[in-house]
Amino acid sequence: MERQRMYTSMEDVTPSIYQNALLEHLTRMHYIVPFLVYTPVIVFFVWRALVVKEMPAWHFLWMIPMVTIFWSWLEYVLHKHFLHRKADGSATIEMVNKIHEAHHEYPNDSYRLAVHFWVSFLGAFVFYGLCRLIFGEHLADAVFASLVFYYLVYEFAHVSAHKINSKNPILNSIKKHHLKHHFQDDQRGFGFTSAIWDTL
Repeated sequence: MERQRMYTSMEDVTPSIYQNALLEHLTRMHYIVPFLVYTPVIVFFVWRALVVKEMPAWHFLWMIPMVTIFWSWLEYVLHKHFLHRKADGSATIEMVNKIHEAHHEYPNDSYRLAVHFWVSFLGAFVFYGLCRLIFGEHLADAVFASLVFYYLVYEFAHVSAHKINSKNPILNSIKKHHLKHHFQDDQRGFGFTSAIWDTL
């Protein structure tokens, strides 16, 4: 028996998912936009941490493994429990589901991001508030800058998985894991930059 195809098209096309022109416009954003918006944000918060708040640069040494573990876990949890959440009548969940379903149907679409821009933009305010609450004013800027950096790494790796034939073994490993989620079993492989949470 032939296995059912899990996508509609591999072409770089952007299908409409809303009849409302404004809603449709808000769901589209080229994948280069997060890099243009968030790179200056990272530079600004690193500058504030190191120059304004005079945080010792070596603090980044313990932040790197901490944020790496947290970010990989966050990818897994949000992908599994938010992007693949069953419809519950919530307008927010419905919108997120439609955008993510469109990504599964048209995985090479350049205008539907892994994390939609408006979701990441609003999420940035939430995460900065959490950084202030958990780490205090002195460390919050550095932790937040690290999280935003990992978000861009995530977006880059996701674009690479769908659009770039890289010889980099790390990117190839991420691509292999992610494309299994797209084309073999979309109920597994929710982790992205790391498969460890799927394994656990």
